[in-house]
Amino acid sequence: MNIVESNFSLTNQQIYYYNNVDLCLEVEQVKRTYQPNNRKKSKKLGFFARKKTNVLNRRRRKGRKVLCK
Repeated sequence: MNIVESNFSLTNQQIYYYNNVDLCLEVEQVKRTYQPNNRKKSKKLGFFARKKTNVLNRRRRKGRKVLCK
């Protein structure tokens, strides 16, 4: 039975609430964008990843105290 066709009257706010409840039940929970993983992070941003490129040499030349995280 449709909410609009029912015998009791609902305000617009109540109808909106009922529609949102239905949507929330049907949709699965969304996964967040950042899923931390230390191994992936170190392979991408770590010392050995930077050693393969010229990043460390540039930072040494510039006189950086910290070469990488």
